[in-house]
Amino acid sequence: MRMGRVWEVALKDFAELSTNKAALFGLIFIPALLTLLGVASTYMVTREISLGHLSAAQAPAAIYASLLLLLLIPTTNSTVVGSMSVVLEKTGRTLEPLLATPIRDRELLWGKAVPPLAIGVGGAYLAFGIVFLAGDIFLASAHLPIEFPGGMGLFAMLVLATLLGILSTFVSLLISSRSKELRTAQWFSFIVALPVFGGVIAAFAILPHSWVDYSVAVAVLVALTAVIIWWTTDRFERVTILLGSP
Repeated sequence: MRMGRVWEVALKDFAELSTNKAALFGLIFIPALLTLLGVASTYMVTREISLGHLSAAQAPAAIYASLLLLLLIPTTNSTVVGSMSVVLEKTGRTLEPLLATPIRDRELLWGKAVPPLAIGVGGAYLAFGIVFLAGDIFLASAHLPIEFPGGMGLFAMLVLATLLGILSTFVSLLISSRSKELRTAQWFSFIVALPVFGGVIAAFAILPHSWVDYSVAVAVLVALTAVIIWWTTDRFERVTILLGSP
């Protein structure tokens, strides 16, 4: 696989996305709102501890629950960008010239995967970083000796956000490559991605705070992500992309 071709496709998609004001608004507004909610939730937990309504031992679990909401960022952003990626090329009639170039199917796929991954996972990392910084400030100002973000917070950011971003990216790319309209591509992409997100939230909210249980759950998510990547790579072919066949 020639990385020059991959980056050529990725940079082209970044340039096209930068001119889509409606998409940019959603990609900025939703993460900003979720980040604000994360900061507010962290502040409320700190305040409850200071007032004695919540013990220091209960604080990590309460803060961790609020961090799970930030996992919606890689899910939604990667899905939005990925679902737009191929279908807009079809409607804009720029796909045929691209496919006429000597680019391999996998180079095209990974070039298309870079923007949704960067925007979804990168946006999640930024949001987590802001909430982590705000939490440290709140806890320090209240003189509370609580480790933050701690192992659970870093786990949510580095593992869950990354896996959800990857899974959402490849699901939406596969659906976008088979769709002829943007609305259809986004609708079906969210139908697949959001239940996975909901399942992850439910699993990690219900499971006891045990690294053994978390490891098993992550192994299942990794296996699901690997299957999606393999399936998308196997079926991402220029002929079926042009025809929009299943």
